[in-house]
Amino acid sequence: MKIENHNEDFTFLCLNSKKVKVLVVGGGTAALVKAKSLLKKGFLLECISPEFKREFFDINSKNLKLINGEFQDGFIEHYHVIVICTNNEILNQQIRELCDKKCKIYIDTTMPEESVATLCAMESTREVAIGVRLKGKSPKTSQLLVRKIKEYVTTYDDYISFVTKLRGNIKHNPNKLEILEFVSSEDFLFFFERSYGEEIFNLFYGGDSIEF
Repeated sequence: MKIENHNEDFTFLCLNSKKVKVLVVGGGTAALVKAKSLLKKGFLLECISPEFKREFFDINSKNLKLINGEFQDGFIEHYHVIVICTNNEILNQQIRELCDKKCKIYIDTTMPEESVATLCAMESTREVAIGVRLKGKSPKTSQLLVRKIKEYVTTYDDYISFVTKLRGNIKHNPNKLEILEFVSSEDFLFFFERSYGEEIFNLFYGGDSIEF
């Protein structure tokens, strides 16, 4: 079997969903899937379409607003991200060109290769947000991988909680960088996983009177 060589690569940006306003253009199945995914992550979402699938009206979220009508050029001024989900190729191209002109981030579900951004397969542990995007195309495989990564990363939640709380407590400590280098090492992780984290830390930095 021939293996494809994907030259395309991606850079991940983490958005503060509570401050990001998203416009979804379309009211069909693709729009519904994207809307549910974005709402799950806490984005502020408005969807515009002449008509919507019935399932849109079953969504109970204060972050969702449905606008019954046609897309107008001026709409994109009020949003950070535009998601294109219509079956009108001319309109989709018009929106892409408008977004490029206005330097807006946009996701075109009908032509992903033309998009500025894409939605990853996403999961979260108590301490970590995880995103997976294949260089090829197989959304179901992305979902499988992100679930498996979540299972693995979950085992580090207690360690991550320890380190991030420690970091908050040593903001003004002159040895801050040295301490963070120390706890962000394989050696310290080895002892932490065996319940000797605080003892090993105090052995080296106990004199700094750091509270956990």
